[in-house]
Amino acid sequence: ASEQDQRFRWLAGLYYLDDYTRRQSRNFATSFLPGGAGSTRDILDGDNEFFQVGVSKNYAAFGEVAYDITDDLTVTAGGRYTIDKKTWDVQAVEYSLGPDGMDNILSTAPLLGPYEVSTDNKWSEFTPKVTVDWSFGDGKIAYLSAAKGFKGGGWQGAAGDRIGAETAYQPETAWTYEAGLKTDLFDNRVRFNLAAFYTDFKDLQVELLDDVNLTLVVANAADATIKGVEAEFQAKPHDYVTFFASGSYLDAEYKNYIDPLRGIDYSGNQIQRTPEYQFNVGANFEMPVTASLNLVGNADYGYQAKMFYGPDNTNLEPGYGLLDLRAGIAAADGSWSLQFYGRNMTDKLYRVSIIPFAGDEFSAFGTPRTYGVKFASSF
Repeated sequence: ASEQDQRFRWLAGLYYLDDYTRRQSRNFATSFLPGGAGSTRDILDGDNEFFQVGVSKNYAAFGEVAYDITDDLTVTAGGRYTIDKKTWDVQAVEYSLGPDGMDNILSTAPLLGPYEVSTDNKWSEFTPKVTVDWSFGDGKIAYLSAAKGFKGGGWQGAAGDRIGAETAYQPETAWTYEAGLKTDLFDNRVRFNLAAFYTDFKDLQVELLDDVNLTLVVANAADATIKGVEAEFQAKPHDYVTFFASGSYLDAEYKNYIDPLRGIDYSGNQIQRTPEYQFNVGANFEMPVTASLNLVGNADYGYQAKMFYGPDNTNLEPGYGLLDLRAGIAAADGSWSLQFYGRNMTDKLYRVSIIPFAGDEFSAFGTPRTYGVKFASSF
């Protein structure tokens, strides 16, 4: 990198990642349903095992230059070229239930038969970025930016058959355009940031439920967009108290998207797990008790609107809010703290995940009301 206190400055670098993952998982259930070979029991009960090894090698070269056109106006341009190489070795084994060896013809879902697959792939992408920053006063900046992002491809974690195991899902890319303000006001006692953005996804990676093989798979949606506004506010009316609030409003939808598993058109539907709006409000309190000890506290409330768990926009989570509180003492220099906390104080019942199956929903719920004490030390 060059010296950063000059009008024209630059940086450049290389990146390398070598990641090795070994995974072994066994799906075992003792038969308890009625029926013999080929029955519901045959599908849902049984015993199978996956042996998987994945190797990912990621190489990249990146660089950025910035130029101060005036003391208040700066243009920055950069880019990154990434090569993503992956290999995938997986063996799926099924074991038989029952002494006659016939109770498990289909084995437990998702496995439809034993297989062994060894495959590899390589993807590459250039991702540029351009930003214009304008400083229009002490602590006030307006900016415009355009940037491209890249997310690598891969393979299914537990495919039901050989074709599913050796078929890779492709990388996704996204162009994001953003305009915003960052301001510190009233002797830095108030901060207000505002951003509006538009993101255009290509080959968006979407997690789907394969309800035939009873497994989650990743597939590429053809196109999707997210338009939104985000705002952040902080105010310090007193040396002991800081109020904060943030929120976002999103218009997120799939475009030109045909479900690859069922052939259903989901174009125009809301993107899964993306609430239309959400916000967070709260306050921090910190008051000196002695020269070396502070009394501290925090209240935080977050709310998110309803969201859909899948691209079909059928199974949803209604909007909900969570209230967290904490209070205690802390060293004035920040070296340690002792705080009592309460999370989800209203004991809200909410879900963090569901799997729809045959008209029902298998749900995983969020943590209920929880109390505790936490000691933290910095050293």
